[in-house]
Amino acid sequence: MDMARATGVKDTRFLNPKSLRNKKLISEVDFWRAFAATAPKNTLCLMPYQEKGVWVTPLVFYIDFEYLTGGGYLVLSSSSEVRYHTWSRCNHTWLQSVVGKHRRRYHCDKRGCGAEFFLDS
Repeated sequence: MDMARATGVKDTRFLNPKSLRNKKLISEVDFWRAFAATAPKNTLCLMPYQEKGVWVTPLVFYIDFEYLTGGGYLVLSSSSEVRYHTWSRCNHTWLQSVVGKHRRRYHCDKRGCGAEFFLDS
């Protein structure tokens, strides 16, 4: 899956951070903990825009890994604060099954999604 498909746009140059689906606010600690564990596949620095009279610069990170399959992180920074979000093309409902002795399969139960990943224990 590529970033354009995950974000629902044909060309990521025209991506609007407000249109990213299934955004969830997370803490700075959670962002850096997860970000340190996985390298983004793509990163976009988008044009600043005004939000409630304050200029905001959005950074979009496409991870497409494990629980963020088809998604990533959105960082919104302004002169007064930085906000961290996760986003995903699907609000996944993960089901777990055991595959082999030490391997688990996680797949999204939502119709039409098809996202899955495997973890070895």
